[in-house]
Amino acid sequence: MAGAATAQPAAAVTLAGTGALACLGVALGYLATGVAAAAMPPELQGRPEITPHQFWTVLSRDPGAHLAYHLAWVAAGLCGLAAVPALAACLLARGSSP
Repeated sequence: MAGAATAQPAAAVTLAGTGALACLGVALGYLATGVAAAAMPPELQGRPEITPHQFWTVLSRDPGAHLAYHLAWVAAGLCGLAAVPALAACLLARGSSP
């Protein structure tokens, strides 16, 4: 009986740690997005009126910045998807205990 009682808090701590790590991943993903956006070629920064042809011509010279930008968004999204169930489970576990 005592072993089962100690196993429950350990699982809650692991779940909370997973949620915290996923939230940190979201924050770092958004930070990486900002850094990657700043690394985009200067011709593309802050210019919404640029045509698609100009956009792809400029990016063909530096596709790494564009790829880094999208990978940062993917990382933020994946960490966000991981954070939601972990945090929801922590909140449900906290709400069910007296």
